[in-house]
Amino acid sequence: MSTNESATKGLNKTAIAIAMIVATISLIGYYLYLTNDRYYILTSGMGVAYEVDRRTGETWVLHGSTKRRQVDQSLEAMPDSDKSRITVENAALTFESFSATLHNRSEWTVEELVFQIITDEQSMQLKKAIKIEPFSTVRFSITTDVGDGASRRFNWELQQVRGYRGN
Repeated sequence: MSTNESATKGLNKTAIAIAMIVATISLIGYYLYLTNDRYYILTSGMGVAYEVDRRTGETWVLHGSTKRRQVDQSLEAMPDSDKSRITVENAALTFESFSATLHNRSEWTVEELVFQIITDEQSMQLKKAIKIEPFSTVRFSITTDVGDGASRRFNWELQQVRGYRGN
């Protein structure tokens, strides 16, 4: 074997070793990137936040100093017999929000509300993601785009309540 051939073999081994080192470092860097950005926090009203694992989709409820795993519940439309146990009071409409107090006197955990709001100028449907435990009362607000010159006379209807039985 000539010196030229052995130098070429040595160069090939060196190039392969360097490529393997670069690939290993790249994989480690990618793993660290995924680990660093694995979780994110979603906030909601009433001091409740949700921590979500981007990789698995697993969710935890953060409330005050407690953290509990969110059980995967599929949302269902509440039957009319139970929906009649949901009452809404003190509804108010400003040019930027619709707010009201909701009394949940049912055995359902409410996760979503859909309201139909009708003013002299327009009609709109508002959807609110919310968590209302059975037999509890909450005050909530939904951002609207009614506009500054809109009439303050309005009618509203709770069209749909979605959630699941129990808590």
